Amino acid sequence: FGAIYLGGIQYAIYVEGFKRLFPAMERFCNLGWKAKLKDIEGIKSLFLQIGLDFVVVQPLLYWPAFYVCKEFVLDIAEGMKNSKNNLVQRAMLKYKENIIEDNLGMCGFWFPIDIIIYSVPIHLRLIINHTASLAWTALVSIYRGRSNNVE
Repeated sequence: FGAIYLGGIQYAIYVEGFKRLFPAMERFCNLGWKAKLKDIEGIKSLFLQIGLDFVVVQPLLYWPAFYVCKEFVLDIAEGMKNSKNNLVQRAMLKYKENIIEDNLGMCGFWFPIDIIIYSVPIHLRLIINHTASLAWTALVSIYRGRSNNVE
């Protein structure tokens, strides 16, 4: 999950995709902090990126991928007992149960970090993201990593 989602998919979305969607992004990211505070177009781009992340990327890509991966790992750990049931369907049912809490928690954790991530030079974006993701992954593992079958 980490290598594929954090490595490949996030690069495609947050670097290449956001460069195309937000043309002011790269210029804004390369400004000094004083200049950033005066750059209204860049600040608008910053908050649009965070909004897109919170409204589209996280709820429609990250969490579904997380729950599918979790179900796959649990199938392997539990000897494929559930393999007859549709893995994606099981994953989406679990996500549906937690959708509000998961997305609010993710926004609360990532909002201050995203302000930094979407403000630094592009070459630092994923480095900071991956460092914060280590803490995020630990939290998600604590709250969502367990099988529902564990007593």
